Amino acid sequence: MAVDPTERAIVIAIRGCTALPDLLQLAHLAPATASFDFTPALPGGVAHPGLLAGAKSILQEHKSLLASLLSQHHGFKVVVVGHSVGGAIAILLASLLSAEGVAGGADQATIETWAFGSPPVYAPLAGGQSYDLPCNSSTTCVLNGADPTPRLFPASLWALLLRLRALDAMPWSSGTRSRIARGLQEMPAGDTQRAHAMYQELVALVPTKQILCLPGRCLQIEHGGDHAPLAMHFSSTNACKELLLSPDLLDDMLPRTYERRLQQYVEAGEAAILK
Repeated sequence: MAVDPTERAIVIAIRGCTALPDLLQLAHLAPATASFDFTPALPGGVAHPGLLAGAKSILQEHKSLLASLLSQHHGFKVVVVGHSVGGAIAILLASLLSAEGVAGGADQATIETWAFGSPPVYAPLAGGQSYDLPCNSSTTCVLNGADPTPRLFPASLWALLLRLRALDAMPWSSGTRSRIARGLQEMPAGDTQRAHAMYQELVALVPTKQILCLPGRCLQIEHGGDHAPLAMHFSSTNACKELLLSPDLLDDMLPRTYERRLQQYVEAGEAAILK
């Protein structure tokens, strides 16, 4: 936790994954019985129990310090930031802060959340329609290229595996299959429709998987290579619902890659979009 007098903010920063086993654990982000009954007006929801426990633990440990810092720095906002798993915990922590009203009492401080490469964190309970968390309107989820982490949950994994199975059933020679996989050749005429039809048949045979989601808005970083200019644009977090296969997939998820590309954007004089 730190005080940023320039931005008039109390910053809570949460570290993300530090090893491959942490990333593999994200594949088990199936909803569990962790309830989000924040307010009577908000439909209940579910989240990964470990992530929610992490957010509650941080809140319990640092609640008094946060209140003290806010009393010493009247009018400061609270910025909760994290990468990967830390981003998911940041989202849930911001929701707890918003719901419990601990960030300023009657003179409630503004809470802002920045989650970089966060896995999806929330789903409504059965029958619920709302995907909004208390921090929804003030949350930005930053997605770098083909980073798999924001797209990594059981439903997206199943969809990817079924697509690969449908493509594997196509009657292509090994040479044709290799060229298509490397992007050197388009699919033969009609095979796109046949592969899609087979995929739909496979989907009908497997149990429905719960789709977790990210709140707020998504800031996507697009890049076309080392010498191509970066581009950023805002979109719905629905863009995170399908896993992508890309040669840059593993590099795109690293914190240093996020840092480097954001720094390139700032140096190019385009930082206004980050406000």
